[in-house]
Amino acid sequence: MASAERQLKRYGTTSTNVKATLDNLSGKSLKDLNSALKTMQKALDGGQIARGSKAWNELTDGIRKTKEEIERVKGETKVVEQAMVDCAQKPKKLISELGQKWGGVASIINAGLNIYDRVMGKASEYVNKYAELQEHVSGVIKYTGMGAEAAADLNEEFKKMDTRTSRAALNDLAADAGRLGITGKKDVLDFVQAADQINIALGEDLGEGAVKNIGKLANIFGDDKRMGLKQAMLSTASAINELAQNSSASEGNILDFTTRLSAMAKTAGLTQVQVMGLGAMFETQGLNVEVAATALSKVMQKMGSDTEKMAKMAGLNVQEFAALVKTDMNAALIEFAKGVGRLGGLTEVSPALKELGLTGAGVSSVVNILAQNLDNVATQQELATRAFTEGTSATNEAAKANSTAAANLELYY
Repeated sequence: MASAERQLKRYGTTSTNVKATLDNLSGKSLKDLNSALKTMQKALDGGQIARGSKAWNELTDGIRKTKEEIERVKGETKVVEQAMVDCAQKPKKLISELGQKWGGVASIINAGLNIYDRVMGKASEYVNKYAELQEHVSGVIKYTGMGAEAAADLNEEFKKMDTRTSRAALNDLAADAGRLGITGKKDVLDFVQAADQINIALGEDLGEGAVKNIGKLANIFGDDKRMGLKQAMLSTASAINELAQNSSASEGNILDFTTRLSAMAKTAGLTQVQVMGLGAMFETQGLNVEVAATALSKVMQKMGSDTEKMAKMAGLNVQEFAALVKTDMNAALIEFAKGVGRLGGLTEVSPALKELGLTGAGVSSVVNILAQNLDNVATQQELATRAFTEGTSATNEAAKANSTAAANLELYY
């Protein structure tokens, strides 16, 4: 297992834990077995281990043994569950059958006690799981303002969802909806269904809590009212996914940029996809998200407060530029950037921006990069618009993730 352990470490998982599980398979819980299996499968599916190598053989052997042990535990569980049914529905027949099988009163009593202990243990496990789930449901009640009956109905809807996500986690997402001010059962369910798909498709790339920001964006830009909360969130995630897949920009930074600029963008008249396209372009040029968002916000503010000077920089008359600022801020930014581009490089741009009062960390760099990458901006914004309109990329990505072997194991157990 030594060479396989080194491969496992690349996936950020403690290989010692996997080895410990394989060394004592019969003593491990189903949760530990599933965790070890997922880790080994992920390492194998990563494509970095040569087929037929020592590491490959060690991992495949470990996977085989772990699957066999999972099946054995599964079989034991079915026996216990059947015993519970039999004890509840046909106790006399069960005792009779036990007597015929084992013979003797003592054997019957001992067998009965053994089954009783196993049944009670399983019942205790169910009670504990129910109590744990109720803690998550209580969060839904607390943050959404739902009554206990409505929260229970919502939990029943979660059972119908085709997902590998636990109901405890789905209830936590419902609580997040409440924290965002989403309270109606339908809206909460829409949020959870969208958030679940987004987490499965992009969770690792977006980072913890990012799905709440996607929900906020749907509200800030008014897309939740225009197309419904669920589709608005999935459309945002789809645009982010396509931008990241077709450039060097990362999902998390595109979302971060869009979130930081969202309030100003909404006020200025930029659409969400226009902001995303700008964010993707800036990151491909190596700009810090916070710096880029802050600088662009200053430029847009200046367009509104000092239109005459900004129009001169853009090479347009004041009335024409003012109309663009009022009706199409994205076009106004592009015209301004074209004017900056005609000045030359950063050496010429910085003094001109200083005269406009556009100073501060990164403003010159941001404006200059914008001026030099207008074709890239157009490409990114067109891609974001198409993906947002289709709104299916995140859903398709989630479907792929749900259909993997690891996901199927998670869903089954």
